Amino acid sequence: MKCKRNWFYSFGTVLSGFLLLYIFLCCFMTGIPEGSEPYFYRGVLLAGLLAGLSAARLLAGLAARLRPARIFSSGKKWVFAAEFIFVASVIFAAVFLRLNLIEEGAHVLNEDETFYYEAAGLMAQGNLRIQGGTYCDMLAAAPYRMGYVWLLKAAFQIWGVRIEAGQYLNLFFAAAGLFFLYYTGRKLSGRTGGIAALLLGAFWPGTVSGVLVLTEEPAFVFFSFGCGALLAHLLTDYDKDHGRAGVCFAGCILLGMFLAIGAMVSPLMLFFLTAVMIVAALQKLELPNKPLNDIPLLLRFIHYGWVRCLLIVLPFWLLYGILFTNIEMAIDRDAAWFGGYFALSDYSGGIEPIIAALAGKFEGIWMGTGISAGLLAPVVFTGLLGIAFLRQGGGNFLYIYVFWFLGMTGMNLMSRNETFLLSPVLYILFLFAGHGMAGIFAEALSGRAQLLEIREQQIKQEEENREELERYRKAEEEVLKIREEALANVFDMQYALEHGHVIMTVSEAYKEQKQEQKTAGERDRSEVQNSEDSDSWEQIEKERTAFYGGPGDWNE
Repeated sequence: MKCKRNWFYSFGTVLSGFLLLYIFLCCFMTGIPEGSEPYFYRGVLLAGLLAGLSAARLLAGLAARLRPARIFSSGKKWVFAAEFIFVASVIFAAVFLRLNLIEEGAHVLNEDETFYYEAAGLMAQGNLRIQGGTYCDMLAAAPYRMGYVWLLKAAFQIWGVRIEAGQYLNLFFAAAGLFFLYYTGRKLSGRTGGIAALLLGAFWPGTVSGVLVLTEEPAFVFFSFGCGALLAHLLTDYDKDHGRAGVCFAGCILLGMFLAIGAMVSPLMLFFLTAVMIVAALQKLELPNKPLNDIPLLLRFIHYGWVRCLLIVLPFWLLYGILFTNIEMAIDRDAAWFGGYFALSDYSGGIEPIIAALAGKFEGIWMGTGISAGLLAPVVFTGLLGIAFLRQGGGNFLYIYVFWFLGMTGMNLMSRNETFLLSPVLYILFLFAGHGMAGIFAEALSGRAQLLEIREQQIKQEEENREELERYRKAEEEVLKIREEALANVFDMQYALEHGHVIMTVSEAYKEQKQEQKTAGERDRSEVQNSEDSDSWEQIEKERTAFYGGPGDWNE
């Protein structure tokens, strides 16, 4: 199914591009090492970004000369095997790196981690309502925390009530989340985009150390990008050629259930659900090129985007209501849906103070994360390129993550709760950066293809010119040959008669004989006439000589 773009999608990409640009500017206002000259550090950082972009374009151009589409064709089995081995190796290396951090055991729990650890421990022992009255009150005020408490309780039942059990659980979520990140990037941005996003997620320092923290971030990444991978499969792999309407029908229901489970871990899943509704509701499946009566009724039913969205939303709210009821039964208290997570901040005093407060909070979020500008700036810069390529190119279901990014950043600006789940936003930036790298590579391939096309056209034109000249030369030689043959084939009748090459008929011989006789008679008459004339002339001469005398007599 192809995504059709509209003005609203374009507006979303422009707005997200401005936010990324703001984050990029924040990278130059923080993360400066102590004792360093600020302007020199920023200049070096900017020069490094430009050098990195130039190097990426150069490498993409060199790779394009090898014609990777011909070498790494998706139809070849060894390419699939090599890609599988590479992805598995990266995920294994990422797991090994995180496992070493867990084994070091040098992590100290903060206040939020202590809440999750003690609440899950009491639940694993069955004493939450008896000994954890305070925790039950906190869960009633913020029921979205209960999802990770349940997951942590399951880990404690497997590995015992200890910090490493939660870290092992986070390790599983991180490894699976990396695969879902790769799969989503692979479906939406191609092989290059998927691998680039995978490498960033696997070895980014914040995501590596995130497995040590007993919070909901790794679990939320697992559920959100797991739902994203399933959604990418339904949006890209399911088209009119499959003809399996039941698969799409069941997949939409399953996606709604996973979204509900993820919403119990973090209410930010609602923004993902909203983004899915905004994009997927306007997209239609392509029906087979058949008469309408020959198309299955179920396929015609799920052909419309709003129908598929309804198949996602209804299971979501149904399962979420069931899980929410279980939360109230577990804590024996009435809980508020989503708690005060979405309570708006009280901004008052005019437009200027509101804008100043929002800008200050936005800068505080991105400047207070402790991420080095040297690490964050390249990712944000490449993500800006990804947004630019998304805006420039055709429709892409990456719009879902654009609106999800806008929803989460807006929520953090408007809510009183300043909880900032950095990992999901970073993973979205990884997707944008992967799309940017894929765009650079695709642009290099396109430029190389255009250059090769121009050269091929020139070579083809030269060959056509040579062939045309060769045709003219052959035609001229043919004309000369025909002329020579024509001159050589002139018929010589006299030669043919003399050498007996021509046989005359009786009538022709008779006519020739009569002509010879006529010619001979005329010749005889002419001779007779000439002899008669000669005798007459001699007689006249004699008579004149007798009368006048001869020449000697004239002198006398």
